[in-house]
Amino acid sequence: MVMRCAMFRIHHYHHLSPELMEWLHEMRADIKVIMFTLDDVLANVRKEKTQIDSLIALNVSTREQLKSAIAALATLDPAHIQAAIDQVYTEQNANIKEIQDALNENVVPPPTEKPLA
Repeated sequence: MVMRCAMFRIHHYHHLSPELMEWLHEMRADIKVIMFTLDDVLANVRKEKTQIDSLIALNVSTREQLKSAIAALATLDPAHIQAAIDQVYTEQNANIKEIQDALNENVVPPPTEKPLA
């Protein structure tokens, strides 16, 4: 006696609704926007690091100028003292203006948030 075995293959496919497909496409687009925004944030953080390094250098420079002004006090020459103080203030005011200009340059408003559906 010969036994035969029947084999069945069942294919099951989920049909997604058009609304769900649309939502998935929107989600994918939102993820791309988020990734682009994160790349922008990373670029800005790196730019800020450069600006912070510049501010540190400015601080060191100002400290050296003040040391020079204090050293001038030791000479007790009032004209020399006043000239050193004036130089510190003049250079410091120029630095402050440069910082303000740099901070105000290329200020980009934050992206508007797109509500998730």
